[in-house]
Parts: sequence; structure tokens; C-alpha cells
Amino acid sequence: MRWLIPFIVMLPLGLQLAHSQETVKRDGRPDPIEVHGESNLGWHFYNEYPDEVEEPEKESEEPTASLPSTSSSSTQSEEELPELFSTAWFSANYERIEKAAIDNPTKENIRALLVTERMMLDKSETFARTKVRIAANDPILQDNMRIPMNGYGKSLMFKYKKKNYQLALKELTKKAGIFYFYDGKCIFCHQMIKALNLLKKRHGWEIRVIARNINGNRIVDLDPSIPVVRDVYHSKNYQIKHWPTLSMVVPEGNQHYIITQGVMALSTLERTLVTVSLEQKVLDDEWFYKIFPQERGLVSQAQFAHLPKDISDNPIKLINHAMDAIANPAGTMGYTIDSEDENHEE
Repeated sequence: MRWLIPFIVMLPLGLQLAHSQETVKRDGRPDPIEVHGESNLGWHFYNEYPDEVEEPEKESEEPTASLPSTSSSSTQSEEELPELFSTAWFSANYERIEKAAIDNPTKENIRALLVTERMMLDKSETFARTKVRIAANDPILQDNMRIPMNGYGKSLMFKYKKKNYQLALKELTKKAGIFYFYDGKCIFCHQMIKALNLLKKRHGWEIRVIARNINGNRIVDLDPSIPVVRDVYHSKNYQIKHWPTLSMVVPEGNQHYIITQGVMALSTLERTLVTVSLEQKVLDDEWFYKIFPQERGLVSQAQFAHLPKDISDNPIKLINHAMDAIANPAGTMGYTIDSEDENHEE
């Protein structure tokens, strides 16, 4: 047993030595030495290893963007600023001034708002007066040169227009006639009889009453000179689905235009007949400007429809062309008013 004593004494020392030599951390440094019965004293206490020197990072090869100079930045901001007290300046700043006065109604803020509004009104007044003055000195820009706008001339214009309506209706009787689809069981159909009689009497319209559900060939209160035709196939051929229906028939081209489905006042009926005839070119443009004199002298979009490229791309030439269009507008034509029309009441 005595021979075991040296072995037992040397065994712990051998194990401790082997452990200290073989144990290495992940970073390549040995673990701290532990003393039997003592806590970990830290490896720096026993091993004086120098700190690792970190390799400097490589500088990026990409060039860094140089900041714009202060002078160029200030120049750019000055260019973007609107002119003082211009419309752009007021648009950009008025709302801010107004909000400041509402949120904090101090004397300074309220005064700033009132002064701003005064300056805007003054600017508008100057613009309006200058516009009127320039228009007054240029006959081309005076709308009163195109049509009378007030007073005596305006009254004559209304008389001229009213008379031409009647002349257009009389002219229309040479090119078209009227079909009136009548149903004896319809409570509204009889209401238009008086209007038909007046159209016949005033303008000489050729009128045919196409009737169904009636006894005989006569209709009460209808002008005897207006023939009544029984509806055998007419309403089907003309695709009439509502009674009463009044339509305008143009023999040339066998055209058929529905004017009204239902009852219509005589004045409205006359205007509708003229309007449809103008729209469908039964009456020509000369009649259009007689009936609607307020349309004469207006610049037409057709005058700018086929501009040469050298004009459309050049603002100066384009404005000059526009001036020519104003001086020679589409629909410009003279008109006369009979002497009897001058005897009017304002």
C-alpha cells in the first residue's frame, strides 16, 4: 500500500498541468488558471497577452458626393421665389397670413391680413380698369361692335330676332310638312288641335292628322282645311309608340324628325321646329345667324383647326393669326331691320 502514496500525491498535479496546457479558448487564448479552492482569478492575472490590434477598415472606393456650395443653393432658392406681391406670391402666402390671424388674432397678425387683402383688391382694380381702357381703344375687342348690348340697339335686336323666327317658319313650310298622330281615346291629343290650327293659319304649314279610334274622318275643333287620314300603317312605319306625337317630315330624302311626344305650347313648338331644322340642315347657316344674331361674329374653332406648323409652334405668329380671326370671324354678316320695327316701346 505504501507504493500507492507517491502515486496519489502526484496524480492531481499531473491532471492540473495537463488541463492548463490543453484548454484553449475559441479566440486562441488559454483559459484562466484556476487554483484549487479559489475562484477564477481571470486569465489577465496570469497571462500578459497584448491586446489584439484591429485592422483598419478599407476606405470605400466610391467617391463621396460633394455637397453643393452655399452660393449655388442660395441662387437656386432665389430663382424659385416668386416676385414680391405678384399673384404667385399672394397664392403662396395669403393662406399662411390668414391662418396666422385666425389662430393668433393679435393686432400685428390682423393688420397683416387686412393690408394683404387691400393690396390684392388694389391689384385687381388696376387690372380691371386697364382691361376696360384697352378694350375701349381697340374696336376689334369691343363686343358692342358685334351686337347691340343695351338700350335702343338691344331692343331692336330682339325685334329682329323675333321677326326672323317667323320668317324661318314660313321658309320651312316650303321644305317640310307636319304629321300629327292622334288617338280618339287619348285625353291629351285634343289639346294640340288649337296649336295645329294656328300653325296652319299663321305660316301655311301642310299638316296631316293621322288618327285612330275616331268616328268618321272629322275631329272636333280641327280646321276643316287640315285633312284627317286614318292610321292604317303610318304609325307602324314611322315607329310611333306614344300619342300624341308631332313630327316634321321632309320629302327631300324622306326624312322624319319627331318634334314632340306629348302636349307642347305653341311658342315652344315653333322654337323646336326651327331648332331641329337648323340642326338637321333643313335651313342653312344664313338662317342660323338671322335667328341667333348673338352668335354672329364669334371666333370659330374651325378657324384654328388646320394651322400650319410654323404658326402653331410660334406664339407671336399664333397671336397675330388670332387677331385676324377676331377681325374676320365666322358668321359675320350684315342684317337690316325694317323701319316698322323701329316703332317700338322700350
